[in-house]
Amino acid sequence: MILVFDQEEFRGNWRLITKDCPSLERCGITEVRSCNVLSGVWDLYKDPDYSGDHYLLEEGEYRNLKVWSHGKSTTSAPAPARSLKCVPFKIQLYEEVNFEGRISEKTGNCPSLDHFIQGKNVMLFSLLFSETDKNKLYCINNNSGVMIYFLSNKCLLYLEH
Repeated sequence: MILVFDQEEFRGNWRLITKDCPSLERCGITEVRSCNVLSGVWDLYKDPDYSGDHYLLEEGEYRNLKVWSHGKSTTSAPAPARSLKCVPFKIQLYEEVNFEGRISEKTGNCPSLDHFIQGKNVMLFSLLFSETDKNKLYCINNNSGVMIYFLSNKCLLYLEH
């Protein structure tokens, strides 16, 4: 779900979008200048019908789509957006090397991978980026030299030795 506004700072007309929207005009709003991603990952496009420059937004508040990356202005973030769609995702963890054995799978929001990785060959580290922002870094080693690093639910690095 994503709550979209046609003005910056969560002002103006708004709509709660729960499915893909190839043309925001058909969804009752002409463009997105700020939004609150309530769940999932959303791909916002500059033009209708999922065309033009696009960018991904994760859960969180985006007061101004031109300034959405840690308060820094970003030329790759076109604004306003005129179409958007939810990006499907799936996390799969295999018990054995070469993608074999029992699979643990998650397709929705996953605030923690802890219940998926219990008893598996996983190292867990705690990282402190600021006094209020604590994240977990997961290092998954499948004993064949493949290392996958996750920060919360984001895949940071995939290393194959």
